[in-house]
Amino acid sequence: MQPTVLVIGAAGGVGNGIVAHLIATGYAVVAVGRQRDALLKLATRLGEPAALTLLPASVESDNAAQALVRELRDS
Repeated sequence: MQPTVLVIGAAGGVGNGIVAHLIATGYAVVAVGRQRDALLKLATRLGEPAALTLLPASVESDNAAQALVRELRDS
């Protein structure tokens, strides 16, 4: 089974680089970011790998972070 990493802030420059590195080194990645279009561009740039899951979301508040945890747990 492939190890999975959750990357929050994946829509931005540093987050993009982290996701790209993790995918290239064999990890499955759940990429979380507020900007859906930026996440889609990242997926396209990486060749839309099966190991990449995009999750447009914000975790700016405790409630939003808890909602993200529930969504990940239930999926």
